[in-house]
Amino acid sequence: MKTLRLLGAERRISVPHLAIFLGVALLLYTVVFCMWTRVSPWAVVRFLMAIVFILYFPGKVLVVAAKLRSGPLEDWALSLVTGMAASTGL
Repeated sequence: MKTLRLLGAERRISVPHLAIFLGVALLLYTVVFCMWTRVSPWAVVRFLMAIVFILYFPGKVLVVAAKLRSGPLEDWALSLVTGMAASTGL
């Protein structure tokens, strides 16, 4: 169990509960987005996959090539930012 500080109060939440919550939130977001824009639900999934393949992977290659060491969140953010720069340069 991890202890998270939310709005000034400490809460205990397990990682599986957090993953389920985030999954349900993403599902609800997908449904609302599809209803609002009148696209199929697979369009959102294809968009997220395109972000991973077009932005994250090239950025991750550059981060690994530069031998940068950082935490998981910083590594993810740095990979996205460098991937944006690399993908627009192509």
